Amino acid sequence: MKLGLIWIIPFLMALFVIAIIPGQKNDVKMVLNNFSEDEEFDNLFGHAREYDQGLGKIRRGASSFVVATDGSGDFDDITSAVKALPSTGGQIFIKEGTYKVAATIPITKNNVSITGVGRGSIIDVEASTGFRINGPDYVTFSNLRIKCDEERTYALWFTNSTGSAVFNIWIDGAFASGIYVTGTNSKFNINNNFITDTLEASISVDDTNQIMIQNNSLDNGINIEASRFIIDGNVIKNQGDGNDGIAITGSDGVISNNFIEDDSTGDGGITTFADASNNVITGNRIKGFSKGVYIKFGSCDRNLIGHNILINNTTPISDSGTNTTSSNNITT
Repeated sequence: MKLGLIWIIPFLMALFVIAIIPGQKNDVKMVLNNFSEDEEFDNLFGHAREYDQGLGKIRRGASSFVVATDGSGDFDDITSAVKALPSTGGQIFIKEGTYKVAATIPITKNNVSITGVGRGSIIDVEASTGFRINGPDYVTFSNLRIKCDEERTYALWFTNSTGSAVFNIWIDGAFASGIYVTGTNSKFNINNNFITDTLEASISVDDTNQIMIQNNSLDNGINIEASRFIIDGNVIKNQGDGNDGIAITGSDGVISNNFIEDDSTGDGGITTFADASNNVITGNRIKGFSKGVYIKFGSCDRNLIGHNILINNTTPISDSGTNTTSSNNITT
């Protein structure tokens, strides 16, 4: 009896599978029949099917406006696309090509995203500043290359903005800083950017609350006046101009895991200025400065310096602060 049951159970399961498969095939046929016979598509997903492009036409999952130099977009210049956005904002996609910016482009609306294909989307700035963001919140730049020269002040200039972000941007040259954040800003992200050939700090931040500056490659340093900030995982190779690697006028920050190098003309690899307090400086590799970590003023209170590697600095740690804790640093 037991042996008979052992053979009956697989037999019943096989009958069940045979019965169910035709139903599944019919279900697939019903899904396919939902598409018209003359509609071309590569797969079952709607966003992968072809869609019309052009001003006022429907896009499946595409940008509000497309900018292109070859006539395939809504506009052939970025300024016109920005002006055409509705009051609620939107996304501008910049196709591959070079776009000259003769006058600063103001961003005046919230929820604006400007993105491209990467280094192939080139914005050639001939104005004093590339983009000026004064007041609006949640503005994002990504996947673009912004070319400046020594007569241009900033590639991106933010003032009084909340929730904005800059990531995957290549910035070549600027008279002052590649990215400048000033005024009253909060909840800001500057991540995964490549900034070269700036005269002053590659990234300069004033009066900002809650900012993360992470995983950037910079030819010059970071100047920051902020509270509750994170500076992590950046590669900073100062170009022998005497600047600090990271200059801090702020409190309650974490400065960690950065690679900071100079040719021995820089003042401090990481320098804290007046009233910079309650900061954690840890896990950084600092090489070739006059002072590796420089707590510059007595008003700098309760800063922690630990687990850093300090190589070929004239003075590994120079501490003029109050209640500084320093431990487990490696100096050579």
